[in-house]
Amino acid sequence: MDGFADEEKIYFATSKQITFAKYSSIIRNKIETGTISSREFEEKQKQKQKFTKVLKRMHAAEHKVFNCFMQKIRTNKKNISHENLIDFLPSIDELSKTNSYSFFCSSTHNYFLIIYSLSFLLLSFILNNFLSLVLAFLASLSSTYFLQKVFFLEKPRKEELKLAISALERLLIEIQKRTKNNDINI
Repeated sequence: MDGFADEEKIYFATSKQITFAKYSSIIRNKIETGTISSREFEEKQKQKQKFTKVLKRMHAAEHKVFNCFMQKIRTNKKNISHENLIDFLPSIDELSKTNSYSFFCSSTHNYFLIIYSLSFLLLSFILNNFLSLVLAFLASLSSTYFLQKVFFLEKPRKEELKLAISALERLLIEIQKRTKNNDINI
């Protein structure tokens, strides 16, 4: 499951559908007109912070499961097919040793490109092109790591890890079904 928010709605996406939860217009009007009390506003902020923490933990759990799963596949020496992918599901113990940073996160790609472009542009005025390329790459990589760790990830609890493992398991089962029926090719 993936999710994002804009000014009006919070969107959630699974492999088969996208759904959303719309913000209450009453609360939005109260905030905009200033008629919401400070106590009400603080309560809403606390709820928002709890929701944000849950999303950060879910996001980190998703990264941990992906990283561990891919590491298990890369280090495996046997022949891997879509039938035995489910054998590589990570355990909770394996996930505790896995980093939650993922360069393959779509938000990381966007930030990396922005930071890299700006860094290269600034450094190319001062240094030669090759050195600018290398330093811009290193600055972008370390910056995206920092951004992800501070703003988008939080240490997941066991429940979030179990949910992420379950989501991967369901995805792999679906892949097995579709490849047996020749619906998809891997």
